[in-house]
Amino acid sequence: MNWTASKPTGKHLGTVELAQGSITAMGNDILSGTFRVDMGSVDNLDLEEDSRDKLVKHLLSADFFDVDRYPQAVFEIISASQIQDDPTVTHSLTGNLTVRDITKQNCHSCKRFLCKQQDVGRNPSIFH
Repeated sequence: MNWTASKPTGKHLGTVELAQGSITAMGNDILSGTFRVDMGSVDNLDLEEDSRDKLVKHLLSADFFDVDRYPQAVFEIISASQIQDDPTVTHSLTGNLTVRDITKQNCHSCKRFLCKQQDVGRNPSIFH
């Protein structure tokens, strides 16, 4: 997954790996979902090697994400809406993001693509 972080003097771009996740959907409607993020996989994409290594080390440290104590972050979808007029995203997701045992409500845009569907008959589809 991609991330963007802003600061007074600019911003940084990077990636983080999904450890686990599932979405429950009915047709094109996303009903619920939970995602676990591997915080130890945080990487930076916009800095050169030495600066990148320094930033990533800081992000993983106890001063920031404290990955040794909190190896995963969790995002739980509480509502979702379809986006019609943007080819780069399909949904806006509102949910609770928990990082370092602190939970705050966040909103994220996403493009729906699904890896594996569990067949549940006429009930909502569950994707892992």
